[in-house]
Amino acid sequence: MNPRKLKHLGDGRNRSVYLLPSGLYVVKFPKNNWGVHENYVESRSCKRDDYLYRWQKAKCRLAGLWLIMEYVSQVPYDELPDWSKYVDGGQVGLNRKGEYVAYDYA
Repeated sequence: MNPRKLKHLGDGRNRSVYLLPSGLYVVKFPKNNWGVHENYVESRSCKRDDYLYRWQKAKCRLAGLWLIMEYVSQVPYDELPDWSKYVDGGQVGLNRKGEYVAYDYA
């Protein structure tokens, strides 16, 4: 997969995010070792309850060092549910089912 052929959605300190051609998923490419670690943490965390319940997290899986995650559309901060305050930067939006989910919880 060549990131240059994908739509770039944004960059964090440790990862770059691109939209896959289907528009249903994104891929998070690590930029450094912390990005690799964050991908691993999210892939594990999405399957269990911790400070967020599983249903509050975007579904994802590892593909090597890359993280494939369901696409989540951004929502204005004042429209987010109260629990989003526990997510760094309120990084919560709507998935294609219309459910509020966190998309960055590593």
